[in-house]
Amino acid sequence: MDNADRMLYRIVSMLLRDEPRFELKMTDPQGERNWYQVMELGAYSALLIHGDQIRGHSGFPWYGLGKKVNGWGSGGIPEPFKDVFMGHYHQLGRIPLNHRSVWCNGSTESTNTFASETLAAQSEPSQWLLFVDPDAGRVTASYGVDLR
Repeated sequence: MDNADRMLYRIVSMLLRDEPRFELKMTDPQGERNWYQVMELGAYSALLIHGDQIRGHSGFPWYGLGKKVNGWGSGGIPEPFKDVFMGHYHQLGRIPLNHRSVWCNGSTESTNTFASETLAAQSEPSQWLLFVDPDAGRVTASYGVDLR
């Protein structure tokens, strides 16, 4: 549970502690993995995961993704959620699963040894930019941002 992402979150949180428009909610495990978080913005909610919970076949997580997301959504975790945000696969993607969407974020790097060796894949640096209507409880616009 101690990694570069966690250290960065703590540094950003300290730097912006006096900024009233900024709030960072982190799970702090005490003997548990705390592998997910559900974020809420008005009537919208999303399950936040790393993505390593999804097993794939030959580097493609689609079957495992449907199985896990539908299981979590039907009571596998107690909190309700509309969509899922994840990374891990270093590829930008949006996968509709019935009334949910899984937003798979890209990577800020253009090359990665893990992605090359394990997934036999590389992609250009990219991230999702999503706009949410908190009253309607849905994503209203999405843009795949090219970070090159």
